[in-house]
Amino acid sequence: MLARFVVESDQGVVVSMPVSGARIRVNPKAILTEYDLLDVSVVELDLGLCLQFSLSHQASRAFYQTSASNQGRRLVLLVNGKALGLRRIDRPVSNGVIYVFIEMPDGDLPELAKNLRETSIEIQKKIRG
Repeated sequence: MLARFVVESDQGVVVSMPVSGARIRVNPKAILTEYDLLDVSVVELDLGLCLQFSLSHQASRAFYQTSASNQGRRLVLLVNGKALGLRRIDRPVSNGVIYVFIEMPDGDLPELAKNLRETSIEIQKKIRG
């Protein structure tokens, strides 16, 4: 499963969330991809279950800059090209961890996290050779 993170933009393509129907115009160029992920897991926050994405060191530094310059915009998770989750960038993210609420039943989150994690692990193995 291919994960891409894109950012809300004044120009670009419109994506629609599967449950809420929210339509968001995003820059189609991904700022993070499955190459940047070290881990994906399901965690429970005050608002409920979500996915936690842990970024590589290099991706974490780059995302800090992107999140600092895009505060107030929304970050959208695309999985295999389909918008599944989003979060508002409310502050610069300096710890390399992104929490995203996914628009699908909570019972499906563990399988999604597992598939995303396995794809990233395979990619990391190939990169390291």
